[in-house]
Amino acid sequence: MRATLTGVVALAAVTTATTGLARAGEAAAVGLPASSSLVVNEVMTRGPFGSTDEFVEIRNVSPRPVELDRFEIRLYLANGMYWGFSFPVGTAALEPYGRQGDVLVLTGSAFSGTVPPEVQVLSLSPQVDIPDLGGVAVYTEAGVKVDAVGFSFAVPPAGREGTPASPPPGGPALFSSGRDAVSTDTDRNRTDFSLRDPTPGTPN
Repeated sequence: MRATLTGVVALAAVTTATTGLARAGEAAAVGLPASSSLVVNEVMTRGPFGSTDEFVEIRNVSPRPVELDRFEIRLYLANGMYWGFSFPVGTAALEPYGRQGDVLVLTGSAFSGTVPPEVQVLSLSPQVDIPDLGGVAVYTEAGVKVDAVGFSFAVPPAGREGTPASPPPGGPALFSSGRDAVSTDTDRNRTDFSLRDPTPGTPN
């Protein structure tokens, strides 16, 4: 059974409590070294079934298991607002880098792709989607940015790292934006991400 991420309210932010939508805090934009725990590994913002035919792949790049209840996922809009989501109780820890179980895939409500059965999958809330020119970030529960990728300069530094990555086009010419096979993280989105065939839950 697939669980659904639950909305959270961001710290030090103006929020809409019923939706989890918040304004990005400037304090979160402080530059941090490349992630030593979780990275946003691959993103597809839309597919042949529209804007919710999408996925985000999160990978553990550390040599230790990572408990996901210490983190939240933020989906940034091009206006600087974001949707924040916490992981449901019981979400399994991600295994150390390089082992089976080191990735998690978050899927949109109209996701049409295939994820290997051994990969953990969670569903995004059906009322939200990943904006084509938005971004995806991983934060700690204390509000510290761990990793992010943005697809336009309209996304604040809190939701990207350096120059934005090229946005993944959807539709018949289906592409995702992803890191290389070893999940290289230089904290420069344009360097770290390239357009590719979607590979949710499998090596890029």
